[in-house]
Amino acid sequence: MHSFYDPTVDMDETTLHAWQFYLAVAELALSELKSLRSGQIAITDDYEHAYWLWQGEEQAFLAWAPIADEQVCFEAAILLVEAVGLSAEEIDYRRESLTRWLQSASRTTLAWPKQQLQHAIRINGQN
Repeated sequence: MHSFYDPTVDMDETTLHAWQFYLAVAELALSELKSLRSGQIAITDDYEHAYWLWQGEEQAFLAWAPIADEQVCFEAAILLVEAVGLSAEEIDYRRESLTRWLQSASRTTLAWPKQQLQHAIRINGQN
């Protein structure tokens, strides 16, 4: 079992509302990724964010990594629920970007080896 840091502990009300809205959109994205073939990465239309399904022992989570120089930076990958220190503006920007991916008729996705996606996330200092 993974014990998560609760990023909402130190958030002001504006940031907390932005965070809750982002997590709601993330749940929709997670459901959508579950419906796609295994190993699909969602690429947002600004080509700055990559999202994929990461399967934990008991449940699935949405994983996130930045994109730089047209490459997914797997070494910086985290579970979305563990993102800390983001401003309300950054949270809103990421949520809007993910929302556009969900609403797009021509979504950008990449097929990637599922095992590599699983190993991109470090749990309790492993990997």
